[in-house]
Amino acid sequence: MKITLRFFATFRDFLPEQSQRSAVRLDIEPDKSVGAVLKSFQVPVEFPKIILINGRHAAENSLLAEGDIISVFPPLIGGLSPVQVEC
Repeated sequence: MKITLRFFATFRDFLPEQSQRSAVRLDIEPDKSVGAVLKSFQVPVEFPKIILINGRHAAENSLLAEGDIISVFPPLIGGLSPVQVEC
């Protein structure tokens, strides 16, 4: 079955050279988990990560289906506060 794996920020280093725009199309066996796919790209289990499948939060033990798009991000820190407080 075919899926797309997208790595962002520091995870891009784990993609093969032939990947395009931080993504690679894969043909995997049915009933594979996100963790198994990440392991095949030698992503260390202990790396903190945010995983999305088709735009929804997922865990490493989530099973994949035909056409899924996996996105992997490092945790983000900082940003703008939604509420600005004036002193």
